Amino acid sequence: MNNTFKMILACALMLPITGCGAEKKSSVAGSDSITGAYDMTITGYDWGCGTDSIIMNLDHPLDAVSTDSFTVTEHKQATNFMAEGFPVEEVDVPRQVTNAYLVDENGKKHGFVPSMSWFTNLEIKKRYEDLILYKTYDDNKTDYPRYDNYDAINVDRVKDIPIDYNGVIGVPITFIDKYNPNQFEIVGCTESECRGASNGIWNEDSGICQALVNGKKKYKRIFIKRRHR
Repeated sequence: MNNTFKMILACALMLPITGCGAEKKSSVAGSDSITGAYDMTITGYDWGCGTDSIIMNLDHPLDAVSTDSFTVTEHKQATNFMAEGFPVEEVDVPRQVTNAYLVDENGKKHGFVPSMSWFTNLEIKKRYEDLILYKTYDDNKTDYPRYDNYDAINVDRVKDIPIDYNGVIGVPITFIDKYNPNQFEIVGCTESECRGASNGIWNEDSGICQALVNGKKKYKRIFIKRRHR
């Protein structure tokens, strides 16, 4: 069975500057407020139902989105097999967003990040294209909190990497597609990939391999440093 149908559902969907639901709602982060609505696509499989996509219709355009722009939490009832009597409890389960992109009114994709990419060690022109950046650390320090368990600052979007910071920076894995070895050095990645992957910047006493900011877990991070040229 593979029957796809669309339906409007209310779910816990939060964005840094956007909040959407079956009804029009608004979400405020700082001075930004954007409203809109969404359609959720549910597909029925032999093993059950799965959410394949969420199509969001916003009242204001966005310049860009990435998988790190979204936090999705599934609220559901589940059997607790670890408790006596196997009670059914309400739980919140974080879900991973595997792709995100913008479309125009005709459905044309903008800023599309493919679910599969090809990488090569061949010397090609794109390898040495600089990532164009504009934000500075000194003027926006509150935008770059330090990790609780890594000796680095956090950046949630690749385009927000500060141009004037000389220390270690944690960036989303989408950075790899824009990596220029003449512009940045890759120091390592979060220890959740394997022990020793961070090259000594992890605080082992924390006991938590996933990067934390104020106790909140971040998705996988690559650690980089700016090269001086």
